[in-house]
Formats: sequence, structure tokens, C-alpha cells
Amino acid sequence: MLRGRFSNLVFLALFAVVIVLGFGCGDEPPVPLGSKLSVPPRFTYPLEIGNRWSYNGVFTMINCEPDTACSLEHYSAHFTSVVEIESVDTFMDTLETYKFHETLTEHRYDTVPNGETVYHTYNYFRNASDGFYWHASSGPNTRVSPVKLHPDVLFLFRGQRYSTIQEIFQKIERTPRLAGVAADTPNYNDPPPLCLRYPLAVGSQWSFREDCDPWCMDKKILSWKSISVFMQEFDCYDIRWLWDMDDDGQWDDDIERHDYLAEIGLVTRATIFRDIVATTVTGDTLGIFDVWEAFYLTDYHLE
Repeated sequence: MLRGRFSNLVFLALFAVVIVLGFGCGDEPPVPLGSKLSVPPRFTYPLEIGNRWSYNGVFTMINCEPDTACSLEHYSAHFTSVVEIESVDTFMDTLETYKFHETLTEHRYDTVPNGETVYHTYNYFRNASDGFYWHASSGPNTRVSPVKLHPDVLFLFRGQRYSTIQEIFQKIERTPRLAGVAADTPNYNDPPPLCLRYPLAVGSQWSFREDCDPWCMDKKILSWKSISVFMQEFDCYDIRWLWDMDDDGQWDDDIERHDYLAEIGLVTRATIFRDIVATTVTGDTLGIFDVWEAFYLTDYHLE
């Protein structure tokens, strides 16, 4: 479909050119510089108390047909995030995990009185000999997304209707909190998702969720390349996320996410959902668009 091919080109082009998406003057999104000739190193995710990463992020709507489809929500939203390893927490008496504290600040001066809303979330990770595992999370589920301007508009994606785009992201990532569980109480992942499989190697593919519940998710390392982010250059693995939501044995092509992982940690994550349909409550189509979310490393400190 022509629209799909155009979306693929947009996905690549957003990395290859400087685009204005609410970044400060002089800021640039990452620009891939091509594959490295050197042999990729073997490393694990850097886990030390005091490690810290800062990111700028943007969420926007693209490929709107007709153009008025973008007016159904504010065109874009912007955020900053600081992730710091605070402590080592022990689960089940013996399992030592590293507690990642994320402070996410949403910048929305048109709808929030003071222009900013701050969220705190916590995730618990562990390096094992075979990979990097996500054991638990706590805090509110937050997803910065454009503000819904028309309360009677619904969004159709993969045959299901949602009241907000935020709900689509949460459904795809399977992140809703359990009913009745306090925000400061960890939700334990059993079994824990495998975020990275060791040793890291181009071509490696693994199941993110072992139980394929509610659907299968894999990750695959596509390449080893150099990217430039905010005037810094990083050698990274390009890791593609894969979804099979309809259980047909084929990876879905209307969801695309890439992580760019360096020895210092996650440098960039970019996600695009294609062909979201805006409808009335009675099912009449108002328009179709893609949504794009990306965040980029701006600063880091490793102990």
C-alpha cells in the first residue's frame, strides 16, 4: 500500500534529517552514520548505583489524511526524562535487582497551568549470565501523548477502539497497573521479560515475553552502527522490537520500534504506529494518521 511505503520512508527520514519537533534551538535528533567496520564489542547493561541518563523526547502525529485529522488531538507533546539507578533491592530474599528511578517531566504549556507535570516511576532490573531481565515495576503508568481535543472521538487500531492514543501504547506494551494495587507497590513480572540476551551479537533474536501472553513479542539485533545524538557520537546495536498481535505467525508491520544500545546504555528509542483511524462514537471515519514517539540521550554519568 502506498501509504505504508511512505510511512517506512518517513521512519527512516526522521533519523536522517534535522526536523523541528519542539527541541530547543541547536538540538538535533540522532543521525545514523552507517555501519561500523570494527567488530562489535561484547558488553552488558551498565548497572552501578549512581548511573544516570537524561533524555529529551517527543510524541507527534504524522501522515495525517486528511490534514484535519491532526486537529483531533494537539499535534505533538514533549517531555524530558532522567533515569538514575538508586539502590540494589532484594526480592524473594536472594534475588538482587537494581532499582531504576525515572523522573519524567511533561511539558505542555497550552493545557497545564504551570506548563509541567512530573511523574515518578520505578523499574527493577538484573544482569544474569544469559541476559538483562526486567523483574518488577511501580509507580503510575505514564505515556506522554497529544491532548485529546474532541471527547467524542475514538481511535481504531488493529480492530480495537481506544479513547486515547495513550491507551494504544499501554495496550501494546501491556503496562496497565493491576486493579487495587498501590502505585508504590511493585508489580512483579513472572516470568520476567528478557530485555537483552547475552552475548549481544548482530543477528541474535529472542523472545521478550517467554509466555507469549497476551501475544508474542521478540527482539532482534539488526546491525552495529554509529549514530550522532546531540553532538555526541555513539557506536550502537540497532535492536528491532517485533509484535505478533493476531497470532498469525507473521510479525506485524504496522508497529515499528528500534532501540539504539551503546556500552553506556540506551541512547535512543523510536516508535511508530501506522494507520490509526479516528472515528466518531457511531463508527464514522474522520481520518487516518501515524503516531511517532522518540527520545534521545542528552547527558549521562556512569560510576
